[in-house]
Amino acid sequence: MHARWLVDIAMLYVRQWPDVLATRSGFASAATHAYWARSRQRFEYWQESLSLHRSQIDTVGASKRVELWQAIRPTLEEIFLSDMLTRILATTTRTLERLDIDDDASPIAHSVFTGHEDIRNRCLRLMMLPGLPVDQAVELNRIRHSLEHWTDRFLASLATTTELASEKTETITEATKYAFRPEVVSEFIEEKRESEIFQIRGEPSPMVVDSTEESINLKSESSQALEIRILSTSCERWIAKHCRSLSSNPNDNRLIGEAALAMVRPDRISEWSPLVSCSAARIASLLDQTDQWVNQLLVPSR
Repeated sequence: MHARWLVDIAMLYVRQWPDVLATRSGFASAATHAYWARSRQRFEYWQESLSLHRSQIDTVGASKRVELWQAIRPTLEEIFLSDMLTRILATTTRTLERLDIDDDASPIAHSVFTGHEDIRNRCLRLMMLPGLPVDQAVELNRIRHSLEHWTDRFLASLATTTELASEKTETITEATKYAFRPEVVSEFIEEKRESEIFQIRGEPSPMVVDSTEESINLKSESSQALEIRILSTSCERWIAKHCRSLSSNPNDNRLIGEAALAMVRPDRISEWSPLVSCSAARIASLLDQTDQWVNQLLVPSR
């Protein structure tokens, strides 16, 4: 499975976040531990790939360097693409912990976040080495910056959704903690707060000139859902156009994606991505596994 699917799963979490909050039930424990175990396994693969590339790049000629950078590019893209899901899950689990809904998932998701952050920093340092073709450097940085922007926008949406559902105003803490640019996320949240508060009160937003019924007669939830859908569609199209490398680690991506989907039980999700219909049986079985199954996952694969 390509890492693009992990972005799709991250956006699914954002779209379904109001339903998760409404049920006030925590994430599935077995799936959460599976998410951590599979992520750790993928970290090891990434670290080995980056270390091997680092050791080879200084010992070959210019033409061979170009080949090596082409070979490592799918891994670099995969690291960038996977980061959104890592930060979305870290934010949502931390929010559930603060709302006294689930105290167990947050430390696990935060551990995955710190591991991913370390790998990402290694990736950025690697890209500073000589020999990376200019066109590839430009493309990779464009992908990285764009994914950072989309992630911060979705984190802001999570925060305002939580605020509307819980009537608490400190939701900005979780969003900025896992944001790429906390100050930008804070600005997004403040803008959305103004818009949503005016709509809840039935007052015209100061940002709206035409205050006719047709222009503003939307409930805050519908407005929020529409905005998230538009953002998701734009993000999906951008990724499909610019992230075209083959998957470097499809099996681990699939296992991580399935675990992430299974963390929110299928009966609580009303809108499925294409991946879910292909994996429904496996997801259902994940939810029924015992602690013994989790312990088996923690044994490193040979």
